[in-house]
Amino acid sequence: MQLLALTASALALAGSAVAQESARFGGVSVYPTTVKVGETFTVHYNSTTAVHQPKYYDAYIQGTDANGFIQPPYLLQRTVFPTDGTKNVYFNTTVPPIGLGQNVSHLIWAYVTYPVDNTPDAPLEYAGVSTGIYVDVPY
Repeated sequence: MQLLALTASALALAGSAVAQESARFGGVSVYPTTVKVGETFTVHYNSTTAVHQPKYYDAYIQGTDANGFIQPPYLLQRTVFPTDGTKNVYFNTTVPPIGLGQNVSHLIWAYVTYPVDNTPDAPLEYAGVSTGIYVDVPY
């Protein structure tokens, strides 16, 4: 019973950490969430909840294999964030044929570069949020 309570507590904390990151840096989602190499999917970055609006937004795909080896991130798109009040950025892309294999879990990362105090000449910080995507590899 204590193990169940401990597990539930850990899950609640993990969910809380994700919510905090989303509140600070915005959120990212993909559709569909299962794709094959070469298939098109949509990446959506939403800065509505971000404390600081991004100056730049970079989207990456990154995999981790079953042994815990973290693959290098692969840039999907680099964007100068719109200054017209836009809070949502969408783009279509495909899964690149790199670093893929059986038993590799993938994340889509939204890395944002933002001014620390929302003024044009402020120092820039860098942070990110992610979401999972399942890449169906045919081997």
